[in-house]
Amino acid sequence: MPKHKYTAWADYVQSLGNRGTVTYLTSVAWTDEFPAGGRPTSASPLSVAPAFLRRDARVSWTNLDEQWTVAGFVNNILDEIGVRKPVHLRRVPGHRRVIEPTNPRWWGLEVHYKFGAYR
Repeated sequence: MPKHKYTAWADYVQSLGNRGTVTYLTSVAWTDEFPAGGRPTSASPLSVAPAFLRRDARVSWTNLDEQWTVAGFVNNILDEIGVRKPVHLRRVPGHRRVIEPTNPRWWGLEVHYKFGAYR
């Protein structure tokens, strides 16, 4: 596991009066480098997952009675691929180092509707 990992986020809610609210959300996460298998294995660069930075953003609108929400988002804005989980497999010939990468940049639109009496 990484020795250091930091995350910061900020949001701002803007009132639209009787038309609801708009919420702006952004986050930044930094993960320090860390060795495969959770412990130092060697000085080889292939045995260490490099540090990486991830930025996300989201804007959502919610109507006044909170029955509808529409949101747009972009995750991993800079499209920086990091290593989520490196594994050093010493017993498998030819496949000694395996990684699970982080997700690439992806974006989308969400629409939520609450049926029935919610409150």
